Amino acid sequence: MTDEHDRPPVRYVDAERINPFRVLLDLHDHATRRPAAPRPDDVLAELALAAAVVSWWTRWVIGGRPAVDVDEVRAVQRRLAAEVGA
Repeated sequence: MTDEHDRPPVRYVDAERINPFRVLLDLHDHATRRPAAPRPDDVLAELALAAAVVSWWTRWVIGGRPAVDVDEVRAVQRRLAAEVGA
C-alpha cells in the first residue's frame, strides 16, 4: 500500500498526494484484499482512495480530453439560450 506501515490513507487529502496510478493500484489492492467484515478504517480508506481516483480522473478528462464533443455542447447551449430567451 502507500505508507511505511502498509496501510492505505484514510483521508482524501492524504490519498490525493499519492501518484494517481499508485492510487488506482492501491484502490484495487485494497478492494480485493480487504476482509469480509471490514473495519471502520478499511471503509474510510476505500472512500479516500476512490475519491482521489475520481478527482484525478475528472481533472484528466477535463484537461484536454473532453468526454463530450464540443459541437454538441455548443448546440445544447444554443437550444438552452433559445428556450430561456437569453
